[in-house]
Amino acid sequence: MNRTQLKDLFEGIGFVAIIASLVFVGIESRNSTKQAILTNQALEIASYQELMTNIEAINTLAVESEAAASVLSENWGETGDLNRFRQTRALYNLYRHGVFYV
Repeated sequence: MNRTQLKDLFEGIGFVAIIASLVFVGIESRNSTKQAILTNQALEIASYQELMTNIEAINTLAVESEAAASVLSENWGETGDLNRFRQTRALYNLYRHGVFYV
């Protein structure tokens, strides 16, 4: 093998290595994007669950305490029977996720 053929061989090997590294970078970029999407979805789910827990705590407070129910009903602009307000809060806690059994 003369010098020119050896140079051509090494250039071919270098070209294949560059293509392989570009494919690897593309695959890693796609995996990174998928992981970022999954992480974002997990954060959204955790935030939603925390929000639902906080709403449940407020509704539980309204059910257990007449004074809290009075304040909440006034702040939410609901006028009328306080016991009805407390009952609707209890029903919301019970059926908020579609659980139709006790």
